[in-house]
Amino acid sequence: MTFYYRPTVTEAFAFVQYIMSKANFGWLIQLVHRWSASMMVLMMILHVFHVYLTGVFKKPRELTWVTGVVLVVLIVSFGVIGYSGPSPT
Repeated sequence: MTFYYRPTVTEAFAFVQYIMSKANFGWLIQLVHRWSASMMVLMMILHVFHVYLTGVFKKPRELTWVTGVVLVVLIVSFGVIGYSGPSPT
């Protein structure tokens, strides 16, 4: 897809439309990307609940828990940014 996409403000949406309609299997790649992103967020939330409910974050794993929380915030913020943009479909 990097052969087709141009990350400029004026051309980005038009190239996404081109990828979705004319590039070989562009629609499939976009669909797999969308579902994978949604499943990643869902699995991450389930994992956080599992770790919290089983108490795995307690000593000596506090640093691992803090690192995980930072990653959760990053993933959720990327998800919000990705979902709030215009959908090419």
